[in-house]
Amino acid sequence: MWIPEAIKSNISVFFVIGEPHENKKQIDLESEALEYKDIIQFGFKDSYYNLTLKQIALIRWAYQKCPKDDMRLYYVCTDSKCTHKWTE
Repeated sequence: MWIPEAIKSNISVFFVIGEPHENKKQIDLESEALEYKDIIQFGFKDSYYNLTLKQIALIRWAYQKCPKDDMRLYYVCTDSKCTHKWTE
């Protein structure tokens, strides 16, 4: 599994999602977020058509929450594409 390897290398791993279409899934997400503290959730429906919103929201979140000298690379993957950016 790649997540333990990333954590051993001091790489933060988060799962980014919008709002699910079913209340039961939201309850499950909240439970998982409390347990693992690795979910970033935004206030729009999670759908293929909102992938651009999700990426913009994530970039904004990272610039607001991450120390500038720590954020050198971000890598975003969905089931249809990957985006990355290197900053110095």
